[in-house]
Amino acid sequence: MKSFLVIALSCLVFLVLFFSIGNETLRLEKNERLKTFNAISASDNDFELYEFGHKHLNSKNVKIKFLVGDAYTKFVDLQKSKDILLVTSASFTSAFFSDGTPIGLCAYEGQFLNKMPNQTMDGLVVINSEGLMTTQDIIDLDFTSKKCDLLMTSNHAHQHLNPRENALDSYVFYNKVETDKLSVFQTQLVYSHLKKDDENFKNILVGADGKERRFLVVASKNGELKNLIIGTKAKDYMLKAAKDVLTHLRAKNYDVNFILNLDTGSKNILHVNNGQHLENLNQNPSTKLARIERASSLIVFYTDK
Repeated sequence: MKSFLVIALSCLVFLVLFFSIGNETLRLEKNERLKTFNAISASDNDFELYEFGHKHLNSKNVKIKFLVGDAYTKFVDLQKSKDILLVTSASFTSAFFSDGTPIGLCAYEGQFLNKMPNQTMDGLVVINSEGLMTTQDIIDLDFTSKKCDLLMTSNHAHQHLNPRENALDSYVFYNKVETDKLSVFQTQLVYSHLKKDDENFKNILVGADGKERRFLVVASKNGELKNLIIGTKAKDYMLKAAKDVLTHLRAKNYDVNFILNLDTGSKNILHVNNGQHLENLNQNPSTKLARIERASSLIVFYTDK
């Protein structure tokens, strides 16, 4: 009987250790998996930053897509065949509703939704869905060349066009967008490396300071192209927030080329992959319109499945 009790006790100890080790292994694997996915993001006291290089941690190419015109339906279709890393609100529209007219130049894969340039927003974002955005995919409308004789000599000829100010540029730009099936939206270019800092931030307190800010950044780090989505956790003036973001990124050794403003007003949408599923990071918005189902336009970072 005593031998039987010893054997039974030994078996019990073995089972306890086995399940304890098994559970610990599962816990570590789960945490390591989350850590791997969360490596695209980093938070501190003032900013929330999501960084994308050419390759995600699963070694797949990271791509970016702009969705507009029934944006949510297009997002659902994209989600069926792609792994979504991040989706956030993009450009501005004339109305709160999802069918509002985009403000400024706007096209989706070669189809224009608005051909009328906005006269106050000086940034054009051109997206071809082949990968990350480069510096050549951002047009600084305050700093574009007026020379039209060499416009079509490169794959990024659109960078030299100014469809807001020049009729010939406008014709060439619209034709290029339609022929190459490009997506385009116009927004505030709050920092351009083509200008000095004091030019970028000469009117730093313009506008309202009553909302959070989120920016799309084209930069490089250690010689590698980076696209970033970075948001301020405090409500602030747009240019002041942009200057704080620039200072923050420079301190982290980013070479920043462009910072562009994204809509965080009525459509403050941000969903991020947490390693298991796409998580809504703005679950309690100030308005019911700030739901992805009501989005008027979206920027999506993703990889192929």
